[in-house]
Parts: sequence; C-alpha cells; structure tokens
Amino acid sequence: MTKSYPKSRILTISDIEATSLFEFKALWEKVEYIELVRIKGCCQNIVPSFDATGLNELKRLSLTSFDELECIIDTTQQQDVASTAFSNLVDLSIEFCVGLREICSGGRPPRGFLENLETLNISCCGSMSNSLFPSWMLIQGLRKLKEVTVYGCGELEDVFELEGLSYAKENPFLLSSLESLYLENLENLRYIWKGPTQQVSLQSLTVVNVESCNKLRYLFTLSLARSLLQLEELRVSDCDSLEHIVSIKEAEENVGGGGGNDVMFPKLRKLKLDGLENFINFFDSENYSSTWPVLQELSLYLPLNSTTSFVAELEANVLQTSKEKLRVLDVGIISDQLCNTVLTQLIHGFQNLEELKIRECRVQVLSQLELSLSSLKVLQLYDLKELEWLCKGPMHLLSLPNLKRLDVYGCNRLRHMFSPSLARNLLQLEELIIHDCGELEQIIDEDHKEDDDHVQLGLFPNLSSISIRKCGKLKTLFPAVTIARSGLQNLRTLTVVKSFQLKELFGHKDEADMTSDREMVLPQLEALFLEQLASFINFCPIGYHFIFPSLSILFVAECPKLTTRFSVDQNRFVHIEAKAPQTGKEDAVTYIYRKTIKSRKHVKLEHGCLLVNQLVFP
Repeated sequence: MTKSYPKSRILTISDIEATSLFEFKALWEKVEYIELVRIKGCCQNIVPSFDATGLNELKRLSLTSFDELECIIDTTQQQDVASTAFSNLVDLSIEFCVGLREICSGGRPPRGFLENLETLNISCCGSMSNSLFPSWMLIQGLRKLKEVTVYGCGELEDVFELEGLSYAKENPFLLSSLESLYLENLENLRYIWKGPTQQVSLQSLTVVNVESCNKLRYLFTLSLARSLLQLEELRVSDCDSLEHIVSIKEAEENVGGGGGNDVMFPKLRKLKLDGLENFINFFDSENYSSTWPVLQELSLYLPLNSTTSFVAELEANVLQTSKEKLRVLDVGIISDQLCNTVLTQLIHGFQNLEELKIRECRVQVLSQLELSLSSLKVLQLYDLKELEWLCKGPMHLLSLPNLKRLDVYGCNRLRHMFSPSLARNLLQLEELIIHDCGELEQIIDEDHKEDDDHVQLGLFPNLSSISIRKCGKLKTLFPAVTIARSGLQNLRTLTVVKSFQLKELFGHKDEADMTSDREMVLPQLEALFLEQLASFINFCPIGYHFIFPSLSILFVAECPKLTTRFSVDQNRFVHIEAKAPQTGKEDAVTYIYRKTIKSRKHVKLEHGCLLVNQLVFP
C-alpha cells in the first residue's frame, strides 16, 4: 500500500518494475525532484506513469538504468498530460538507459515542453542514434538551455538538427542562452549542428569541450564562429577526423556578426588542440584568420599536415598579440616548422609564462641564446629524442629563478642536466623528476669549468622531492657530498630506481677538501627508495656519516653490491655509514623500515629475500 507524504518534494525510486510506478501517482503532483534508478520492464516513455495533474512542479528528473525506456515523451499518443508535463523542468539527466532512442518521439513537441530546461546530461545511452534534438521546433523551445553534456552515446550522429529552418531577421536566435557544451566519446558523431545555422547564435557560450569524436570534421560554421564573443575555453582532443575548427559555408559568409575575414575571439583564454591526427588549419579557407587577444593557456599537439597559414596564425596570436598574457604553453608537435616557431618565441621570452610543456619535438637544444623565463614555475620535457642540451653556449644565460617543478621524460640523448651555475640558480625548485633518459651521465655537469669555487654549496635549498628512474648511464646523483651540508635541507622524498650504472648517490669530487666534520644531516627526509641498482655500492663516500631524523620509510631492494650500513639510534634517527666493499660479498639486499610501527622488530622479509645487513638497534 502506498503511503501519502504531502510535504515531500524529493522522490527516489529504485529496483522496481516499471508497471509499479503507477502506485506512486499520489506523490507526483507536488514533487520537485524525481530520481528513478534500475527500473525494469516495459515502459516506452515516462509520461504514462503520471496523471493529468502530475509533474507540474517537477524541476529535476534523473533516470538511471531504465532498461526499456525509449523516449521521455511520445506525441503520437494522445496523452492529456503531454501539454503540461516537463514545462517547469530545469535539470534533466539520463544515464545508462540502453534503450533510449530520443527525448521526444513523434515530431512536433507539445507546447511548453522543456521551455525552462537549463541543464541536460545524456550519458551512455547506446541506442540513441540520428540526432539528440531531431527537430528545430524542439530546439526553438529551449530558450533557457545553459549546459549540454553528451557522453558515450556511440550511435549518435548529430546533436542539433536544423534542417528546414529558414533565416529571418525578425525571428529570435536559437540557443542564445547556451553557456557550456561537453561532447565526449561519441564515435559516430558527424555534426554538432546539421543544417543552416544562420538562425543560431552562440552569444552566451563560454566553454566548449569536444573529446574522442572520431568522425567529426569541424566544430563551427562561420556564422556560429562570429557569434562566439563570450567563448573563454575551447578544448578539442583525440578527434581523429577533425580537419578544421571552422568550416566556411558559402551561403553564410555575410550573415550574422558582419563580414570581414578576421574572426575575433575577444575572451578566449584557453585553447587546447590535442591528438588531432588530421588537423590542417583553424579555417577550411586560407582567406580567413582568427585573433585571440587575451589567450592565457595554449596546448597544441598537432601533426605534420598543419599548414603554413596556421603557423602564421600562431605567430600573430601568441608572439605578437598574447605574448605578455600567456601563462601556460603546452606544445607537442611533429612539424619542424611549428617547433621552430615555438622555440623562436621562447628566445624572445614570455615574461609571464608560468608553465611550459614540450612533447615529441625534434629539437636538439632548448635554448641557444639568452633566455630568461622569470615567472616560469613548471617545466616539462617529454620524449624529445634529439635533445642534447638544455642550453648550449654560456650556461649562465639560461635563467629560471622561480622554477618549482622540472619533469624530464624520455630524452635519450641528454647527457647533462644542469651546469653548476644553472643549478645554483634554481633556488625555488621543489620537485625534480628524471625518467627514461638512457644517456644521462650527470645531473650537474662536473666537467663544466666556472670561476666560482663554491657553486656546489647551497644548491637546491627548497627541493623536496627527487625521482630518478631508468637513467642507465648515471653514475652519481650529485658530484659532491658537501651539497648535502648546505643544500637539500628540505628534501622529503628520494627515489632512485633502475639506474644500472649508479655507484653512489653523493660523489667524492671534493674528497681532497674533506674536513673533520663528515657528519651530514638531511633533517626533513621522510622516505628513501633505492631499487634495482645493479652497480650501487655506497650512499656516500667512505668515511661520511648521514643522519635522517625524520625518516619514516626506507626501502632498499635488488642492490647486490651495496655495502652501506643502516642503523637506528635510541631517538629513532636513521644513520647511514659508507663501508669499503668486501670482495665476494654480493647478495640481494632488501631493507624495509617503517617508523610508524612502534615495535623495534619492524624489519621484515618480502618475497623470500635475505636481509644481509639488518638495521642495528641500540
């Protein structure tokens, strides 16, 4: 028996048969939010479950895993409720309704249908084909629509069907309130807008995100592009067939937004074009260009067939117009011409650039001339197969005074990371990651001659994390052990893995100058990981003693030549002392230490490995 809840405004129903929905009809009249989850059985559309007085107050409707639902409303059936249902609906979400084919079936929607709708989310509805909005008459009623999200509807071919719509100045523009458009994983999507678009205005659109729509060839027509005066973010990624952002339709060239061959995007702050294998140009006509005067973030990962005109467009926008405004630059481009364009811009300098990421470019030197990126905080270099130098020439000309994070991945020709003067310049560096650099021999160039005898002192005062992986030719992490005395005082995590020629972390370049003070303290170090280091012998030169007051985790594995002795004192400080190697003593070594376990018997075996040098307790 159904109970009456006269003050209830939210109703959630789950795991019942569709025919049982009729039992809740007493609740429909005043309910504002309905959530239906895992409704089973035959229910081709949602309306028959409600009576003529139902749904007048409904503002939010969420349908999830409604197995046999084919549409929200079917106008071919003479339903009295159809004229008022969903007229006050603000938020509509439909997810995992595998039988859903369309929102409104039967052509012309009822008067007032979805006229207050602001947010629409359609996700993982695999049977939805043809168009999301198959009639311009339905689109005409969506005057308040602000956000559209469509995800994982693999059969959908277009979003907005505009065929049959004729342009007339006296008619109101469609979709003029739309602010956000998110389209993702729509494998068969061919058009966002199908048909004439002169009567559509995207004057309120601020965010567009299109991802993994592999049959889409362009995003906007010229008339739509000219209406994008509020657009702030445009992200397009992994759309294999996309060739252009804007397609010029002959009938539209002089309609909507005025003429002219330069299209202004006055508020565009973020532009991402990533993984577009067939991208050619911003426009499909070289007679047109675009301007982005306030661009702050630019991400490009483009193929060889990008045209000369697009390179010129980038130069005009980034180098000339947005040079002082650009904050984030991410380039991953195969084209040598585009790569050279970016590096040329770097030489001129971006005084306000904060993040720089370069991927898969055929570049040998990051900078050959004076380069000061005084605001740069993050530098990421990925798969630069021909990179040999960060800076070639006078090393002091490369200045990165505010750099906080440096990531270097897959730069297999890079032999040296820093000159001593550049290392000394990195006062704000907090995170250093170097992975898969097979030819890297030195992080700090020991052979570089500089006048300052004390460049090794005070290095990396703010460095908190170091991660080194698969750097097969690296023999020492730091050339001089004294670096640890005046630098690295904020180091918290140190990880070195699969660097097969590494012999010690701290070298003995300054061994001749050793004083009686051979005790080094890294006060903040909390975690130390050393793994699969086939040649690793000692943590530091023989005779030195390291103390780690804060160490919580110590993990050492597969370091067969290691002779360093680890111990813990009564204050639970970890001590490391280098010992001379003993001939014939080569066994797999595994240390595991966790301070969080209070018992002193916290050294344990894993995978049957023998503990050769157990931690020594007082």
